[in-house]
Amino acid sequence: MKHQINVQNLHRLFEAVKDDSERLELIYGYLLWFSDYHQAIFKSEAWRRLYNARNTSTKDYQEKIRAFEERRTSCHNDVLGCVESLNRMAESFEIPAIYDGTISRDPPYRREVADAVLAYVESIILERR
Repeated sequence: MKHQINVQNLHRLFEAVKDDSERLELIYGYLLWFSDYHQAIFKSEAWRRLYNARNTSTKDYQEKIRAFEERRTSCHNDVLGCVESLNRMAESFEIPAIYDGTISRDPPYRREVADAVLAYVESIILERR
């Protein structure tokens, strides 16, 4: 079963906190982490397509890749925490889970959460006004 961000439950959460500016800002911050993770992946992958050991020194190349991977991992871990927090907040309003899969830093769950978050980011972009 492919797990996804449940947009209906997320919108129910938006509605539940619409008059609570602190919670709205908190949710907005979580969603920005989704975007930060997406951006970390894109920056890393774009850089890898442009640079290689032939057009930069091996040392510089390895350092840059390591820095990208550290940023990507950090953002991924932050996203896992954001999804957990969204689920807890939804639960506090008796709203079903925003993400109903297993949230873990262990494979394959780590990748499943990431895929769901990235699909949600893509849906926001595709549905823009």
